[in-house]
Amino acid sequence: MFSNSKQKDALICDDAVAEVLGYIRQASPDDDNYAYAAEEHLDRLLFTASYIVKNFPVSTKILDIGSFPFFLPGYLSLKRFESICTTDINRPDDFSLNPQWKVRSYKLDVEEDVLPCEDGSLDLVLLLEVFEHLYRRPNHVFREIQRVLKPGGTLIISTPNC
Repeated sequence: MFSNSKQKDALICDDAVAEVLGYIRQASPDDDNYAYAAEEHLDRLLFTASYIVKNFPVSTKILDIGSFPFFLPGYLSLKRFESICTTDINRPDDFSLNPQWKVRSYKLDVEEDVLPCEDGSLDLVLLLEVFEHLYRRPNHVFREIQRVLKPGGTLIISTPNC
């Protein structure tokens, strides 16, 4: 994903990465959440984080759908992005509650509920490691994303599946 290992090493050494991963590890009841972010998906998360920081201004209005374990919203908040919302199912381990992160978090089922955003109000929607979990009403999710994105807005999708 990175053109060279120096790019990845630079991001891993980034203080914001260390702070977010440290908070996830400290706030986790067990090591599974940390391992999920730090080991299983870190390459994709870092690639996406780097892309957003390089290509979007800090004033970008962002919605991260299914954002557990909240690595990306925490990272972007620490990088001074001003308007970040997250959605996830109701979880007892809501890392978005970190008072240092400027993140608004909503608990909802994206396949059933309406996204908590006005029509055409968002610049960027993230659907990272979520698409493979949509099995009941994926069309509803994409209609909602289309509704809340500004004309010319960006949707970034990633999946661990080939």
